[in-house]
Amino acid sequence: MKKVYFTSALLLATLIVKAQTLTGVGTQTPKAALHIEPQNAVTPKSSAGLGIPVLDRFPAINPTNDQNAMLIFLRNTTDSNLEGFYYWDAATNSWEYIVDFKTIGLDTSKTIVSGNAFTPNNITGTGTDSRFIPLTIINSLDPSFSLTTNGGLKVGKTAKYYLIFTGGIYKTASNQASQYTTDILINGTVGTLTSVDSAPGGSIDGRSATFYIAAIVNLTKDDVLTIRTTRGSTTIPNTVSVNTPYTLTMINLD
Repeated sequence: MKKVYFTSALLLATLIVKAQTLTGVGTQTPKAALHIEPQNAVTPKSSAGLGIPVLDRFPAINPTNDQNAMLIFLRNTTDSNLEGFYYWDAATNSWEYIVDFKTIGLDTSKTIVSGNAFTPNNITGTGTDSRFIPLTIINSLDPSFSLTTNGGLKVGKTAKYYLIFTGGIYKTASNQASQYTTDILINGTVGTLTSVDSAPGGSIDGRSATFYIAAIVNLTKDDVLTIRTTRGSTTIPNTVSVNTPYTLTMINLD
């Protein structure tokens, strides 16, 4: 079979001058806008395929409408997104995963994030005090979800979500009971996503408190969710730390 070679300049010139014609590689009779014919379909070489750009991470700056349907292959080395082919969907302004047989049974609607420590340090001393819990781990097959630099979860799609949150704290020994409140804030605002529990007094052993939140909420793309725990007023010093990871699961219901 006659070999046909194209330099970049020649191919570009062909596409510009003959925009309405068919372009063939390895064939004189192309049957599509770009038709690539293998040199040998029966015993092909190892290099017979079409090479798609392989990336270690998504571009820091999102593509635009001009790149709608652009295809890449994500090599999963630096984030939690599943390895595989993705295309740019300009309509939703997000990378969409192309589901294959190895992932068809997985739940692509679920995003799970977690954190295991207060910032900048544990709650100590007396009186009312609050701490945020930075989310440091994300597990999601939807690349539009991400963690912010301060440990918040940035929502990837506008939709209705089912939220489930669990977490727990430990209070050092103290003869005074303490009440604790954990809130999920949306864009820095406290709403109805709240859980309250008390840690009883104990002069010898420490005490624990656990939190649970379950709710259906409407969220908008780029909303940021953060988690904060507040200790109620106390006059006897104690130290409060995270002893059960704060875990938030979000399920897209749309």
